[in-house]
Amino acid sequence: MCRPHGTADVDAGGGESPERLPRRLALLMRPELPSLAGEIIDEVRRSIPEYGRPLKGPYVEALRIGVDRALTDFVDRIANPLEPSARHRETYRRLGRFEAQEGRTLDTLQAALRIGVQVAWRRIMKVGPRRDCRPR
Repeated sequence: MCRPHGTADVDAGGGESPERLPRRLALLMRPELPSLAGEIIDEVRRSIPEYGRPLKGPYVEALRIGVDRALTDFVDRIANPLEPSARHRETYRRLGRFEAQEGRTLDTLQAALRIGVQVAWRRIMKVGPRRDCRPR
């Protein structure tokens, strides 16, 4: 189990939301975020043609910022599930606006988010056992 003594998981009654994940996971994942962001961007670009254009200029920066912010927000929610979520919602509003400016649909963004979650979950499954953080 990946939970330090005296730390309880918060059950918000919602599936696999950050509120249901062990808080220690945030400590394990935070150092992984920079390389994880790069891995997610690479996989999204490989899997979704709309994201496959050359990475240069403001597009690169916007993509990197969006992925970094989404990952950081998710890990922050694991670390503190009771934190107000207004900043998190704003992150996804900005991502949606960026998609619209780039001429993509929200379906494309949702596909990219699903890929990001899959890549992140694979990383969690690698990092957890190395640090003796097994699922319950």
